[in-house]
Amino acid sequence: MIALGVLVFVLIVAAVAVTTQKQGHGSRHPDTAPAMGRAATAAPASGPPRGLEAQLRGWRTAGLITDDQVAAILALEGGVAVGAAPRQRRVSVVAELLGYLGGVLLLIGVFTLIAQFWSDLTTVSRLALVGAAAVGFGVAGAFVHEDLDPALWRLRGFLWLFSTAATALFVGLFAADVADVSPQATVLSVGCAAAVQSGLLWWRQVRPLQHLATFAGIVAAGVGLGVLLEVDRVVAFLALWSLGAAWALLGWRDLLPPRVVAMLLGVLAVLVAPNFLGSDESQAGLTLAGLATACALLVLGTTLREYPFTIGGMLGLLVYLPWTTAYFFGDTVGVPVVILLSGAVVLAVAVLLLRRGGPGAPTERPDETRSEPAEPPAEVPPTVGTGASTEPRPAASRPSVETHPPCAA
Repeated sequence: MIALGVLVFVLIVAAVAVTTQKQGHGSRHPDTAPAMGRAATAAPASGPPRGLEAQLRGWRTAGLITDDQVAAILALEGGVAVGAAPRQRRVSVVAELLGYLGGVLLLIGVFTLIAQFWSDLTTVSRLALVGAAAVGFGVAGAFVHEDLDPALWRLRGFLWLFSTAATALFVGLFAADVADVSPQATVLSVGCAAAVQSGLLWWRQVRPLQHLATFAGIVAAGVGLGVLLEVDRVVAFLALWSLGAAWALLGWRDLLPPRVVAMLLGVLAVLVAPNFLGSDESQAGLTLAGLATACALLVLGTTLREYPFTIGGMLGLLVYLPWTTAYFFGDTVGVPVVILLSGAVVLAVAVLLLRRGGPGAPTERPDETRSEPAEPPAEVPPTVGTGASTEPRPAASRPSVETHPPCAA
């Protein structure tokens, strides 16, 4: 039965590799080859610079450019060659969903089959089986030609995520069964393995799943190291909070793509970090740190006009504001009053955001008014020797009325 499970796994990996290899070489239709060639020579689709769309809208409102010119500029700045044929979707959404569903069912069946005989396997057999899964998923992901279709790009991400999970399991089994280290050291080794492999597969590329696995591996390694060294609660809080803040700001600066994933992970980390300060005796530090973090995120989101920061601040207020109010004033005002006060504060913040225009509103509004001085070239220069004013030409009909009184005199 174990050999049957291994055989099914090998067949799955081989089928994925062969299918993607055929799609990358022999299945290109002549009609689609030129379009794919043009798409391959275009710049990477990294998206237009921030603020460009608002600026173009201002120019279009002022009548300086047309809608077609706006679309052409956005296509060029977004890394799509102007005039290139749009890439047709080769894999339908239904087929992709059915493929993932079938793959998940196959994996569940294989893992269930292996789990029945897991206790009967030796340590070497377990390591060999898990190691083969890690290598198989990694190789299958490498054979996927992600440039052909977004579905294949997502498939590569999932395959490499499974490979990372198998690698982390392999390292954990080796640390626990072979090296016989402590559970804290096992968690540390598992986190390091996941962070290193995912980081190498993701580094500075648009791979959300690998980005997520890298961050999770770093956090797991940090938790294992902190428990192993028995660090203080304050040190653990500062470490996780600093990691989240740095991760979010680096993502905001487009240094950790995708930037939205980086900002959301950083926001999640700084909101969870205050929980390391809590204890059964006192929760004052936990509630105050969480509330301060939520307020800081809210201010940062409204200032920078970034939705991830603002949403994180709102969620933090929903969690930490009632918690803080109940901790300090729960015995005096009661739970209903705590909920009422918390709702009033959150509602006031929402009204303030609406009055400010909310995050993500165009920050290039001054450009819209600054782009209107296209009229000065229409002014007529003063006429030499006639004493005429510098007003536009329509006012030239007035001198015929104004010059009659001197002539009559």
